[in-house]
Amino acid sequence: MKAKKFIGILKKDKKLARNIKLASIDGAGLTKYLAYLSSPWRIAFNNLVAGIFYGFGFLIGAAVLVGVIGYFVKNFLVQIPFVGDSIEVIYNWMNAQIDVYKSAQ
Repeated sequence: MKAKKFIGILKKDKKLARNIKLASIDGAGLTKYLAYLSSPWRIAFNNLVAGIFYGFGFLIGAAVLVGVIGYFVKNFLVQIPFVGDSIEVIYNWMNAQIDVYKSAQ
């Protein structure tokens, strides 16, 4: 019964109905979103900041992943006969390249 009475009041009072619609839109955050969309500089700045943080996150994650894989290879895969020999060849080659690079400077 109260809902029907409220709907009747809204049908009669258009200004009240408009204010309620605006309040519901504002409550949903739509006005802030529309203000955000109307400013291209704000969009560009937010995307720039998001891209910078995405890049740093990728860099840190890749460093951790490479470190964990290196630790795993160093401590566990060296003990497997064929794999250990292959890793030893790669390790010796890398050390030789590092020595060449250091002597060139």
